[in-house]
Amino acid sequence: MSNIQLRAEIGKMLANADERLLSSVYSMMKSYLEHDPSLIGFTPDGQPLTRQDLLQRAEVSRKEGLQGKTIAAEA
Repeated sequence: MSNIQLRAEIGKMLANADERLLSSVYSMMKSYLEHDPSLIGFTPDGQPLTRQDLLQRAEVSRKEGLQGKTIAAEA
């Protein structure tokens, strides 16, 4: 099952979860995120994203912009 499918299924389950399950899931996720302080989020496809990853992506984008590798935004 892909990350997107997992997120959708978990979302459905959480929508119907009781307070005990919600509390357990919250505690588990909070603990997971606190043990890896470099983790700042996730990519659209569900992969972990660290501060360093984000800075690297920004630098690549900056360099591509300076080289004229841009996509025009049309209104």
